[in-house]
Amino acid sequence: MTMHKLKSVRPVSGVPYGLKIAWDDGREDAVDMSGVVYRYKVFAPLRENPERFRRVKIVDRGYGIAWNNELDYSAQSLRRLADEQRPMSGQELRAFELENGLTAADTASVFDVGVRTVKVYRHAQKLPVPMAMAIRAMRAEPGLLAAHYRPTLRRSRSRSKSEQFPAREPRRRTKTTSADSQNI
Repeated sequence: MTMHKLKSVRPVSGVPYGLKIAWDDGREDAVDMSGVVYRYKVFAPLRENPERFRRVKIVDRGYGIAWNNELDYSAQSLRRLADEQRPMSGQELRAFELENGLTAADTASVFDVGVRTVKVYRHAQKLPVPMAMAIRAMRAEPGLLAAHYRPTLRRSRSRSKSEQFPAREPRRRTKTTSADSQNI
């Protein structure tokens, strides 16, 4: 596991709990820590005084951030937050499908959406957040995909249409008599 170090951190204006982060590997991220601040009791002081959040600084030689040396958050946790918040594109969906040998129908079944939706998502600039979360989770834990995967019937592309769809017998017209029409 790679230990990530922070190079710089600064608050983002207009985003109450947003941070702009530069990492020692050259990557830069914008991270919204609202979920952390509102979900964990220990961060209540930052929730009660948002201006305090803006006084964030790097600690432990880049292995964390802190506020007034009272509250801290590790660089590893911050990197995980950044990874989870990064938008995922349709190209990444396609890569996930290729990694796992999934067709559009298989993917549609896993995510409980239509095949046409999957085909549209493959070209999207940004996937819906729940789909991106699920893809990340299935990459981290392959058992999740196995738990939800149901193979779909695959048609051979080499067969002609007449072989795929057998011709129907033509309907035979029968003469109706006046007696038949009265019984109708």
